[in-house]
This record gives sequence, structure tokens and C-alpha cells, in this order.
Amino acid sequence: MIKQANWLPPICGHPWNWCSAFCRCLAADIRAFQNVPAFIIGLCLAFTGTFASGQQPAPARKITVVSDDNFPPYVFRDSAGDLQGIIIDQWHAWEKKTGVTAEIHGMDWGEAVGRMKAGEFDVIDTVFETAERAMYLDFTKPYATLQVPIFFRKTIAGITDLASLQGFPVAAKTGDATALMLQARGISPLLLFNNYEAIITAARERKVNVFVVDQPPALYFLHKQGLEEEFRMSEPINRGEFHRAVRKGNASLLQLIEKGFADVGKTELAGIERKWFGQSLGGGAICAISAMLPWVVWPCWRCSLAGIGF
Repeated sequence: MIKQANWLPPICGHPWNWCSAFCRCLAADIRAFQNVPAFIIGLCLAFTGTFASGQQPAPARKITVVSDDNFPPYVFRDSAGDLQGIIIDQWHAWEKKTGVTAEIHGMDWGEAVGRMKAGEFDVIDTVFETAERAMYLDFTKPYATLQVPIFFRKTIAGITDLASLQGFPVAAKTGDATALMLQARGISPLLLFNNYEAIITAARERKVNVFVVDQPPALYFLHKQGLEEEFRMSEPINRGEFHRAVRKGNASLLQLIEKGFADVGKTELAGIERKWFGQSLGGGAICAISAMLPWVVWPCWRCSLAGIGF
């Protein structure tokens, strides 16, 4: 006679009866679980994994930056068509400090502004802050100040300020803050070009006699095309400041950009500017003269003490 094991529940009776009951219960549980929608199960698993690990989403390792590609020496293309200049070198230094890749896209300025406004890029560089742009962008602190004069052919006299432009066809760049300013002041006719180089080329072809362009690229292209003796410029009618900017409300990215360039440091950033702007020839001559002075003054002083004349 087989005795019932002491650990079995009384309702089960024979051990094989207990096993059979257990299997039937397990099968019922499985069938019930299969009725739970798959997305609920996945959601539960996702939350479980998140809370168990305690990890936050990884920060972005790449950002997209859009900029003008025709603004020497800040950003322009070399003979192979690759972007170069102060902005490019500064972003490379920023990448080393942050570990984040900055994918830089250069294009005509009007297109760059439009595509940034449409949300196609994370950051826009070489941008002036205006009331209209502040509606959809948040700006970093300014990092460069640029003078904006009026350039006019040397045979024209009497151009001194915005008011004196009335009646003259004036060239400017599409999407530029200067073009917006000229439009707001009612200057017409206004001749809009896609980039600064196209304006200077039109001036060489005598299609343009007056234009308002930021000073650094204007001087670059005037000298490059041999027109520096053909044009004069007024006192600045505006002073603009270069900023970097992100889409409105993206405070974390704005902070990342600001901190990254702060970590690069003023010394390295200034060194990059010196590389592209060059150094004054006069500075080297002054240093050379200063170095020679002791060798000239000392013998003269000794001779004066000894009563020796020249």
C-alpha cells in the first residue's frame, strides 16, 4: 500500500494527481497571459529596464551646424571646394573639448537662414541677432564685432550715410541683416545677390557701383579681383556682432555650445584669429628696433662719460 506523502495538499491525493493539477493551472495561466496585448508587455519591460539600470538617455554625439560659405576670413571655400577659415578651426577645437562632432554645412546665406528656420539644422553660425530672428532662435554671447560701411566707386562723391543712398541702386546680400535694414529704411532700388563675391564680381563688370557689405569679406574680394583702387568706403553705418544660435527653447544645446568654446579658451581662439587675419608688419619692425636699442644706446652713453664725441 502506497502512503500519501506528507507535503502534498490534501485535495491532491495521489502525487500524480497533484502534478496533473499543477500542469492544468500552469497552462491556464499561460493562456491568460497570451491575451495581454504585446505592446503592454513591451512597455512594462521597457520601464523595468529603465528603472533597473537608472541610466539617462545618452547625450547627442553629433550636431549639425549651418553657416555662410562666402565670408572670408571667417568661413569660405578653398580651391578644392572644402570649407576653411576661422569658424571651421574654432569648431574643430570645440569638438576636441566636448567629444561631440560638429557637422558643418556651408551655403548661400539666404538659404542657410531659411533652412535653419525650417528646423533642418541644430545650430546656425555667423549670424547677427535681430528682433525677427529672436522670435525663433536663441543666441550665444557675441564672439566677433564687424563694421558695415557703404562701398562706392571713387568717381561718386557725397555718399556718407543711409540717407544719402536714396536714389542709388544699392547691392546687398539676400537674407543679410544689412539688406533687412536697407529695406526698412526704404532704400531702393535694392539689388540682391546670393553672396558677397557675386556682388564684387558685378562691381568689376560695372553692373554695381554702390554696395553695403560687411568690411572683412568686402576688402578680401576687392583685393582679390584687383578693385581696391576703384572703390572708397564710408564710415560704418552699422556694427554687427557674430553669434551662434540654436532653435528657440533648446537651452541644453545652447549651454553645451557656450561651455565648449569657453573650455577652448580665449588664448587658443585668439591664436586661430591671428592665423587667418595675419600679423602686422609694423609690429615686427618695432620689436627689431627695440632689440637693437641697447646695443646703440650703451656705447653712446659710455662715450659721453668718457668725453668722446662722434
